[in-house]
Amino acid sequence: MPDLASRPASGQPQLLFAAILLALGTAPTQAAPALIGDYVLSSGSFSNAVTGTAALGSLSPIVSSGSTGFVTGTASDAGWFWNGATAPGTGLILSGLPLNTGTGAGAAFGSYSIGIRFQFSEVSGFRRMITFSPSEDAGMYVDAGKFNFYTPSASPISNFGGTITSGSFVDFVLTRSGAGSVTWYVNGSSTPALTAFPDTANAGAVTSGSLQFFRDNTDGSEFSPAGRVSLLRIWNGPLAAADIPMAMVPEPSALALVGLGVAAILVGARYRRRSLGR
Repeated sequence: MPDLASRPASGQPQLLFAAILLALGTAPTQAAPALIGDYVLSSGSFSNAVTGTAALGSLSPIVSSGSTGFVTGTASDAGWFWNGATAPGTGLILSGLPLNTGTGAGAAFGSYSIGIRFQFSEVSGFRRMITFSPSEDAGMYVDAGKFNFYTPSASPISNFGGTITSGSFVDFVLTRSGAGSVTWYVNGSSTPALTAFPDTANAGAVTSGSLQFFRDNTDGSEFSPAGRVSLLRIWNGPLAAADIPMAMVPEPSALALVGLGVAAILVGARYRRRSLGR
């Protein structure tokens, strides 16, 4: 009679554990760029949830006029809001970005991904989303309800892809490679909103070490007078299309990870007992 104790355990626990690892993103895959900024504004803070030597600092608000504040929790309108902004607009600034492309005077934060979950009260005309250089009109805009990477010194001047409606949250992820290939994704779709194009003018290369969000840079008219942002993330490199569906999903807490691991062990033990006839 075979020794039951030497019988291989059922493969089901191993399959279950592998499925859990895959769901947690711990299965062997090509490494994604490092998340260096994770700003969960729905929690009521400008601080970075990422820690460590490579982590960025906190966001800072720049308020023109009107009111600003936080709505916290899981409500559909949670996040940092602004109302009644006047020229040049109200927004956020992030400094201390690493110079990860070029050398010397040409060094820049030029290889990155930027994810924003936000809404604007106004989407007609030009409404600035991201300022790469405070002295340039080039930047990422909402333009008549569409997303537009505007580069006045390069051809084509405008690159359109994806849409946004007034007062509705949208997940937007912009990627730029070190070689200057730019594209973006909308609402978690792994299909780019437009075909990747070369940033020949280096408009998206951040040489100042700082990014500004939602605020106009010079003439003061291209901003949304009201809006809201609930999540802002920065990666030190371009995300692949396969990374996009999970890019704006909150990170699981350490406690949740431990709980899943314990659950997998308990389920595995239960299956083993059954396989041994106990």
